Amino acid sequence: MFTSIVKWLKSLNKSKVAEQEIQDYIARLERAVDELTIELDYREYLAEQEVERVAAEREDQEREEQERRNLEVFMALEQSVKNSKTYPASTTQEEAIDELTKSRVYFIKKGGQIVGNIGYEMKAEDNAEITGLMVDPRYQNQGIGREALTTILGELKEVKRIDLVTHPENESALSLYQSFGFQIESRVEDYYGDGQPRLVLVKTT
Repeated sequence: MFTSIVKWLKSLNKSKVAEQEIQDYIARLERAVDELTIELDYREYLAEQEVERVAAEREDQEREEQERRNLEVFMALEQSVKNSKTYPASTTQEEAIDELTKSRVYFIKKGGQIVGNIGYEMKAEDNAEITGLMVDPRYQNQGIGREALTTILGELKEVKRIDLVTHPENESALSLYQSFGFQIESRVEDYYGDGQPRLVLVKTT
């Protein structure tokens, strides 16, 4: 429409409208269009910013909700073995949050059901510690722990030293770890402050 108006003004007979008036009018129209374009661009920018803000808030909410669900699932799994003297379960929310924060924790699934967890923490570039491996008692002795450990060790294949601890009376766990090449390095009494001893096992490459 603006282009049509300008063409019309330029086509006017000079005897009807002074040339300077036409130029002034065209200039005013051009400034008006520029100002309108700037205003529209600014409104578009504000709209884009609002969309990004809403999307960021939604992502934060979804992340917080996922973290809450993860915490609930993790604590439920730990509670299932809290009375075992051979496994140092995280029995409080603070302990669970600490474990989930400092370690890379994976939930183990079987048939779509979460049945355990395994985690590790990088102590240095070439040193990792497996911080926990537990399987719900109802799903033990099915090779689930072995499969989970295989996956984690594959992820840590470039790491030169991997540590873990287990209770000396946890014969099934000890046998599992040794079958993967872990060797007993030492025995530490009252390792977790629960009055129970632990064996420190190490796998090196």
